[in-house]
Amino acid sequence: MGIMIAVSMIAVGQGLLAQTVGRRAETHATVPPPSQLLGPTLVLQDSVILEEGAETYVGDPLGFFVGPDTSFHILDGFGNQVIRFAKTGEFVRTYGRQGRGPGEFGFIGDVGFAYSDLMGVVDWRPPRLIFFDPESGRSLGSIRLSDFAHHSVWADVDRVWVTGIDETPGGWRAVAEIPVSALPGGDGEVVSRVASDRVSVPKVYVESMQIRYGTGSVFVSPGRDDLLIGFGASPFLLRVSRTGEVLDTLNLRAVKRRGVPADDDYIRGMDSKRYDDMGAYTRASFEMASLLASLSRGAEDDYVYTVHFDPVWRDSGGPVGLRGGPGGLRYVSSSKVDGSEPCPDTVVPTEDDGRVATRLRGNELFVLDQRIVAGAGHVRTVIRRFTIDPTRCTGEVLR
Repeated sequence: MGIMIAVSMIAVGQGLLAQTVGRRAETHATVPPPSQLLGPTLVLQDSVILEEGAETYVGDPLGFFVGPDTSFHILDGFGNQVIRFAKTGEFVRTYGRQGRGPGEFGFIGDVGFAYSDLMGVVDWRPPRLIFFDPESGRSLGSIRLSDFAHHSVWADVDRVWVTGIDETPGGWRAVAEIPVSALPGGDGEVVSRVASDRVSVPKVYVESMQIRYGTGSVFVSPGRDDLLIGFGASPFLLRVSRTGEVLDTLNLRAVKRRGVPADDDYIRGMDSKRYDDMGAYTRASFEMASLLASLSRGAEDDYVYTVHFDPVWRDSGGPVGLRGGPGGLRYVSSSKVDGSEPCPDTVVPTEDDGRVATRLRGNELFVLDQRIVAGAGHVRTVIRRFTIDPTRCTGEVLR
């Protein structure tokens, strides 16, 4: 099976620069029972090369999100702006620029969303959620966020969900709800600070400030009647009501990825007294756990899909893999919402010489992969779209 996966990864990595691939290879592999815990089958649907130019190239893709028309919005840390490309790769427009004024980013974050007539992107300096008109690019104002990093933003029908770890009088909380009626009205309007007010934060983040800042990511996926909440370095998802009451806990099995230590082991392992300097301490914090990087579920709220990442510290400059570049493997997993039919840890095929970022949308996995073009002296940015088949636990990647 390892040879089969490796061959599939090589084929995907080397032969998919055409604008559309969309062909599916014949396979006669026997589908093993779920008890063998192989990952879900990934089926490549297409591969798009972004149309970059001298003024619109992707310099440092911190992350990206997909619009309702399947356009790609790249959150570029180099230009401190959002670069939008059509689903076929053509450049559409940019949003924002360096600055502190309306529609400007002090330091663009790695998350955002695009709705039918609204786009929102997190700015880290100062912490806020900046809104744009998707068609004109005009700034529609912003909402001040709490001082903790925000790792997930999701637009629902009549509200926006934002995650970020906050200390409240009732304890540490992870999720905030912003009704559409509370959004800015445009013309640079700034709405007062919004903080998380629901869903308790796991013990490991409360008892260790270092872990909270280093791996304290929170992800949300709204359903019709509930929310799925995932924490960056925790081996479970919470299914909660929209007001925050816990309804169920879903354990995330680890097979190929390194998994997550128990809370007490994690806290002891991150005792800073064991390390000679902050660099060694930081390196250990990222190499102890497999980190949740993305979360979604199927259109019928029946299946859950996750992407995990095993970061690897590079001696040349830190945990570059955490920002989407080389330095670790990514894995996609699936299961039913009730925890049945687990298919963990299919390796996501990526290159090793450029930045990488992933995004889930239902049962679709989008992979932004930068690669150095041999002999051309520049980097090419490709986005591949896979569908995830949770009913076939083969661990394969098929064309």
